Amino acid sequence: MLADLDGQVVARGAASCLVLAAPVAVVSSLLAGDESHNRSVLTVLSLVLLVSFALGGFAAGRESPTLPAKHAAAAGAVAFAIVQVLGALARISRGDPLSPARIVLSALLSLSVAVLGGLLAARGRSTTA
Repeated sequence: MLADLDGQVVARGAASCLVLAAPVAVVSSLLAGDESHNRSVLTVLSLVLLVSFALGGFAAGRESPTLPAKHAAAAGAVAFAIVQVLGALARISRGDPLSPARIVLSALLSLSVAVLGGLLAARGRSTTA
């Protein structure tokens, strides 16, 4: 199962995601603790995070001719783990509790969007070939 994955493709896809996701996650975590900010700012940042996972999945899917969805999912999982560590550290430093349900929901959404990006890359490749 894991032997089918190209580690370099997964790493490049995760890095593509993290270029946008890591700074957005840090800013989002910092703003989440400040009640003076408008809720819509956090919503926009959440949407940008999802776009970053789609881009990471697209990057991984584009480089994997045989298993684009699998590579996109793996790249999304690696990026998600890093983003979650950053978010958890920010929440813990503020004294906020961690929500396992929120983490699971975020993982499902992020990985779904990453796979979608990978499938879009594969579809684009098949229509141009």
